[in-house]
Amino acid sequence: MSQNRDREEGHPDAVYLSYDSRDQEKSLDSSPNPSASKLASSILSQHESEIYDVFDPNLDSDSLLEDDSPYPEVRSAVANFDDPDMPASTLRAWILGILWAVVIPGMNQFFYFRYPSVAIGGLVAQLLVFPLGRAWARLLPNTTIFGCEINPGPFSIKEHVLVTIMAGVGAQSAYATDIVAVQRVYYNQIFPFTYQWLLVMSTQLIGFSMGGVARRFLVTPPSMIWPNTLVSCALFNTLHSQSYAGIGQHEVWYFFPGYLFQALSVFTWVCWVAPNNVKINQMFGYRSGLGFSLLTFDWAQIAFIGSPLATPWWAEANVMIGFFFFYWFLTPILYYKNIWFSQYMPVSSINAFDNEGKIYDLKRIIDDNASIRVQAYREYSPVYLSVTFVISYGLSFLSITATISHAIIHFWKPIKVQFKQSLREPPDIHARLMERYPQGCAVPPRPMFWCQVVATIIAGTVQLGVQSWMFTNIPDLCDKEQKDNFTCASTHVFGTASIIWGVIGPALQFSKGQIYYFDIFLSYRRRLPRYPLAHHSTISKQYLKLSKVITSFPLIFSGVGQIPPATAVNYVPWAIIGFLFQFVVRRRNFAYWAKYNYVLSAALDAGTAVGVIIVFFCLQYPLNGTIGKHTIRGWWGNQVFRNTLDWRNVTFKTLPDGETFGVFLQAGEFHTWRLPVPGLWKDITQKAKAAGLNALSIYVHWHLLNPKAGVIDMTGINDLQPLFDAAKEAGIWIIARPGPYINAETTAGGLPGHVATIPGDPYWNPYNGEIRSNDTNFHNAWQDYWNAVIPVIARNQITLGGPVIMLQIENEYYNGPGQNEYVEELRERALDLGIVVPTMVNDPGMYRNLVDSADIYGIDAYPVTFDCSNPSVWRDIPTTWRTYHESVTPEIPFMFPEFQGGSYDRWGSAGGYAACRELTNPNFQRVHNFHLWANGVTAVSYYMFYVSHRSGVQVHPNHAQGGTSWGQLPYTNAYTSYDYGAAVTESRELSAKYGELKLQSLFLRSFADFRMTKWKGEDNTTTLGVSTTHLQSPETGSSFYILRHTKSSDPAVVSLKPTVGSRNITVPQLGGSATLLGRDSIIISADLKFGSSKLHYSTAMLLSAFKLDGDDALVVYGTSGLTYEVALLLKVAPTIATFGPSKIHTKFVKNDQAFIINFTLAPGLTTVRISTPRKTIVILIADYDTATNFWMPTIAGKGEFAEFIDVGASAPLLISGPYLIRTAALAGETLALEGDLSGATTLTVYGPKALNFITWNGKRVGGLKRTNAGSWQAQLHASNAHVKLPDLMTARWKYADSLPEIKSTFDDAALVEASHTNTTNTFLPYYGGPWILYADDYGFHGGNLLWQGTFEHDTSLPAPTAVNISVSGGIHFAASVWLNEYYLGPSDTRLATNNESWPVSPDMLRFGENHVTVLQDHMGGNLAGQIVCCTPGGRQRDLQQPRGIQGYYLEGRPPTAQFTKWRLAGNLGGEDFPDKTRKILNEGGLYAERMGWHLPKFDDAAWETRTPFEGLDKPGVGFFRTTFDLDLPSGYDIPLSVVFDAEPGHYRAQLYINGWQLGKRVANIGPQTSFVVHEGILDYGGPNVLAISLWSLGDEEGDLRIPGVRLVRGTVYEGGIQGIGVNNPDWKELRG
Repeated sequence: MSQNRDREEGHPDAVYLSYDSRDQEKSLDSSPNPSASKLASSILSQHESEIYDVFDPNLDSDSLLEDDSPYPEVRSAVANFDDPDMPASTLRAWILGILWAVVIPGMNQFFYFRYPSVAIGGLVAQLLVFPLGRAWARLLPNTTIFGCEINPGPFSIKEHVLVTIMAGVGAQSAYATDIVAVQRVYYNQIFPFTYQWLLVMSTQLIGFSMGGVARRFLVTPPSMIWPNTLVSCALFNTLHSQSYAGIGQHEVWYFFPGYLFQALSVFTWVCWVAPNNVKINQMFGYRSGLGFSLLTFDWAQIAFIGSPLATPWWAEANVMIGFFFFYWFLTPILYYKNIWFSQYMPVSSINAFDNEGKIYDLKRIIDDNASIRVQAYREYSPVYLSVTFVISYGLSFLSITATISHAIIHFWKPIKVQFKQSLREPPDIHARLMERYPQGCAVPPRPMFWCQVVATIIAGTVQLGVQSWMFTNIPDLCDKEQKDNFTCASTHVFGTASIIWGVIGPALQFSKGQIYYFDIFLSYRRRLPRYPLAHHSTISKQYLKLSKVITSFPLIFSGVGQIPPATAVNYVPWAIIGFLFQFVVRRRNFAYWAKYNYVLSAALDAGTAVGVIIVFFCLQYPLNGTIGKHTIRGWWGNQVFRNTLDWRNVTFKTLPDGETFGVFLQAGEFHTWRLPVPGLWKDITQKAKAAGLNALSIYVHWHLLNPKAGVIDMTGINDLQPLFDAAKEAGIWIIARPGPYINAETTAGGLPGHVATIPGDPYWNPYNGEIRSNDTNFHNAWQDYWNAVIPVIARNQITLGGPVIMLQIENEYYNGPGQNEYVEELRERALDLGIVVPTMVNDPGMYRNLVDSADIYGIDAYPVTFDCSNPSVWRDIPTTWRTYHESVTPEIPFMFPEFQGGSYDRWGSAGGYAACRELTNPNFQRVHNFHLWANGVTAVSYYMFYVSHRSGVQVHPNHAQGGTSWGQLPYTNAYTSYDYGAAVTESRELSAKYGELKLQSLFLRSFADFRMTKWKGEDNTTTLGVSTTHLQSPETGSSFYILRHTKSSDPAVVSLKPTVGSRNITVPQLGGSATLLGRDSIIISADLKFGSSKLHYSTAMLLSAFKLDGDDALVVYGTSGLTYEVALLLKVAPTIATFGPSKIHTKFVKNDQAFIINFTLAPGLTTVRISTPRKTIVILIADYDTATNFWMPTIAGKGEFAEFIDVGASAPLLISGPYLIRTAALAGETLALEGDLSGATTLTVYGPKALNFITWNGKRVGGLKRTNAGSWQAQLHASNAHVKLPDLMTARWKYADSLPEIKSTFDDAALVEASHTNTTNTFLPYYGGPWILYADDYGFHGGNLLWQGTFEHDTSLPAPTAVNISVSGGIHFAASVWLNEYYLGPSDTRLATNNESWPVSPDMLRFGENHVTVLQDHMGGNLAGQIVCCTPGGRQRDLQQPRGIQGYYLEGRPPTAQFTKWRLAGNLGGEDFPDKTRKILNEGGLYAERMGWHLPKFDDAAWETRTPFEGLDKPGVGFFRTTFDLDLPSGYDIPLSVVFDAEPGHYRAQLYINGWQLGKRVANIGPQTSFVVHEGILDYGGPNVLAISLWSLGDEEGDLRIPGVRLVRGTVYEGGIQGIGVNNPDWKELRG
């Protein structure tokens, strides 16, 4: 019975509302309904109504009509009446349904492989079935077959529904067909049809059971609206109403964007204007770009992610929030900062890439069973993804927890209500209509179920058949350039996912240490719930109640999940259309929207689908696709978008053939706080860059930044920003190492004094103690510091345009109770504070400590330890590094966060830092650094690169030691210099080690093949005593042979004839031999491509390769006097021209196509120009000394990181001559160089012929000429700087006594009362009491300490016979003791604690108060494990070893007649020190320091004139000052040192320059006599004050005076860093 007949005859069971009434009601929807509240109350309780009102943006609470849905979308699309007798499951319906179950799925499977794909949904069948059904009803007879009516009457809406469901249930491509396609395309696996069919059926049919379980909750409730279903409902009503207007003519329009004018579909109009501009195409392109072109005229593009007319606007708005933030804001930031090496790939791509930026070759890493070959994977490349693909995965991870969080936060109450009401919820009109059916549904459930099952089986079978046909008959199917756009975009996305999640596995992609470890998303996810939980009940709830809009994080995160393959063209026009119809039209003309919105959507979808079918099968597929090939398909409108870089998937950067974008991290250690002149930090970053390093590692000093609990100071020398700025300017990455504990041979390892006194002695770790545990007190102690320093580091991460690429958590720590948890707390807090770069831990050795506590696990190594007194002795080189790494963390880069770059020296050493530099000389660098490479290390930081003021030493040229420390930075066993034998000396000069480090760094930087090598084997037998490690690049086949003595310190010289390369050539071939010198290592290279040329082999060391005016240039070097051989692969014999001192012998071996160059190396540079008819190759041959003077400065590129060689900069020049080249800029015919000269030199530049001008430090260089060797040369003339220094030996000195505390007239009220009777320190006093005399307990943490004990004496008391004192000051400390003004003597045993008894005679005593004064040295706090060192990392209790008096007693006196009080003096103010410029560790407790006598502008006019060379009259402390003016010429770097004469004596002196304490001279221990003073501390153009405290412990003449002090200059360098200011607060500012 027809629906119309129901209405006409008034069927007694019909329930309906007239169309007229419904249309009228719709027209009133935009106005409030006066009876709404009453109707609402009849349906929902007040509480439930409130819940729906708040949480359901679709609910129209003003239109809760009893006879219709409360949702306007439903009212506009679904009829509110029904005829229960209307036929549904008819033979006609089944025949038409099966027909469309074949046609629609088959067509969809066909178009699934096309981009943009067109989903021919049930709407097409819905439209086309309607005339077929009506024709059937009109034309076929009403007979029966097997009892079934062929023509049961008019074609009913229910039959129509049944047919449409059968057509649509399997319309979308079955998910499992992608599995079959990927197996075929990616893995070359073609399985039988039976397997394919069972796979598809198992995945498709399982959904019905799940749907049945969820029906009660997801279908029945009236609030469960499925927007796309409303489109179908609207169309059903329209078709079966009186006003059906058909689908319109959209299929005609599709001919334009789909065939005639395809540029209308890919409307990248901006790219058409600039088709070859990379950035424009990346910003405005649709295929691989960001899509800022905005427009398309193709409905297939607009509706690619779903019809914008079917999705509510609030949902579309949420999707676009995600799109705008993650794809139009975050994506370009990440891309143009080259995060994840994204610039070497398109901005958006569906493909996976390798480390050359090429499509990932899956076949290289899988076996015949499609399982990963892990070793092959490691030899090939990790999988890299475009930045949009990476974000897509990150958002997928986020959406999981966001959905749960969002549901709980926003919908917990409605969920509970819905669950409770699911069986008893008052039904809406549609539920009541369905209740009239015995089987409970308008279309009976059983036919509904079976029609879906049957259609699914048919559809899956048809889809598999179509897919098989397509792979057989469509050429180049799934190729990205397929001519008809059958590129299989979704299949490639699926295939990439199969690589990541199936073949390789997420552990190698997303776990800690991997490139795509989603800290950035996971940290955000952890914080996600906090805002809604805190604000939901107030702001959010009220806002949503007013606006009916929900900000949905699940939609924000998952709504853009179809990118890729979707791009902006599928989102932006979609949102524009959605905004116009779902927001503007719906609000302004609801009646119009309600009547036509969903019908229009159906018409556009159907018209496009029909158009696609017609275009392909009528115009594209016939005649093998040749229709219109040379006419319509070739015209501008169909080609313009294809002729753009966007269409060609352009990348921002490309790599030379064979190079990869994986980098070798070559870093050096630098401590800013040891060079307290921020203006000079730029000098270090530039010298690091010039040395070829790409990173610096920095410790941050907790004590300096956090001198007092609750106080943070990040100003001046504590400010890290100047370093970060200088690093970025130079192109140097930063590895930040803020500890908290840093060791670094600094006092207490950087631990603040106030932290050493915190209480706590956890029972669960009696060995380690409180420090560096997760116990509450220490946890609270590091919060202020961490919360201050981490945000500064975070703001300078690479992700925000800064240079920071890694954060180390803690330092050289180990597993233990409360220790692993402590490290994890540090890391978690760092993530909370914004850290997104990889975190790293450094194990002190191969101990498996904290392996899983950070993203990167590294080990530290100092293979020859620190015995500078025996520099010729090396320990055997470790041989287990590689196997250890492969057994512990083979999946992450092998990193040495600290590798020996020198050695620190100890008090009392014989050799000083000159011996340390010899211990770790260039031979050590070659042997041990090459051995790192042989063991697969790809990241290393050399400790140290530069050390100043306890982090570096530059010795005066005439002295064996030097450097200066400032303040109280050293720990107990290290003297003030911390030169470390580093590459850059303490005075910032370049040592011989700098040259070797530069050679190694430039080699690593230049030869990507070497960075790609894998271990092939080791030979210890061919040549006795020689070990050869063979490394080979699996990508290119290039080989490198690292040769060393098996016993690394073997001095023997060995001649070798090794067999190398793919051809197993014994080299050299033309005479001579390869030579391995004693205690040395060499690298022989073979089968190496450089540029377009191929190196056959080279026994000479490689330095670099570069393009020289388009020609390939190779730079090699070796030891003067030795024979080397270099062979090139050439097809024809070349002509050669040589220029230079080395004698060259050559031979062309025709059969091998090899050209051999044999030479005995002479000092200097020899150029060999090799020419063939097709190319020219230049070989530059240098002896070692010449090579160390080569420079390859970088030329800045473009973008955020223009100066970084791994990202933006290039190195097209080879230069020699100057002492240092800091920067270079190449523009047209002008080369601008900046650097330093140590004297006149010849500037030689191998660079472009187009050069006409060279400038040096801003001045044009005259006499520039082109040499026959192909270089540019000119003379650089260094001007003679007039450097006049004062003679300190004849200067006017002033003197004052600095020990007034021993005099009877001294008022001890100026001292601090030491009245504590309890201590938190676990190291308790040995004896005495009741007072605790530990300096840290009173806030004094460094420098000299003065203690004064008082006791009474009269005739009633026995006279003490001796004063017994146990003083602790750290090893090498000393103390002096006075009773009243009588000197009892020194305590100087070099132990950490001295116990002494000094006899007392009656004449020393006076009636009344007597004072025992103890002056002691504080040599710095212990390091962890300094007392008990048996566990790697040491015992942390040792950090709390006290400094002060651990025992005191008056011998000869009863316990009741002991000391009556104690007082002490430390640095002025203790933790409340006044000098915020020089910080807490600059001053000690000498009277002169407390009074500020060391400061500039102190008035010493009334003092006695006396020199320190005259000294003192008796043991005590004297203070000497002199002032002098400097007027040094600008434009120079002039190293200056204050040098003490080396004669020993029993005295200790401290040196002050302009208020800075810059060194401690211990004349009876040594070895240091020379102390560097930098510009910025010294005012090179103004007045300066130099002061010396002289503490005489003995009474011999040599103990009472300083023999001599001189201000000495080193080599003067023209250039340097200019404009260095001074910041030396004076006495008036700090004491006046």
